[in-house]
Amino acid sequence: MVASGKGTIYTYTVAHQAFGAFAEDVPFVIALVELEEGVRMMTRIIGADRDTLAVGKGVHVTFESVGEDMTLPYFSLIEETRS
Repeated sequence: MVASGKGTIYTYTVAHQAFGAFAEDVPFVIALVELEEGVRMMTRIIGADRDTLAVGKGVHVTFESVGEDMTLPYFSLIEETRS
């Protein structure tokens, strides 16, 4: 099965303290994303103004390099189309 890479924000919080490779990134958004396939995963939301985040908003996966040898799945908001 191939995952769509799309989902919705189930819940989220803002981290103001971190350690290791993430210490320089604070504050950042940590979210529990429910994928279209029904699985929930813990991740970060990137590239969004925190004031635009809300439970139920659509997101899609993007992959970011962290350090020299690690790539992690992060999520960005799906642009909403206006009618």
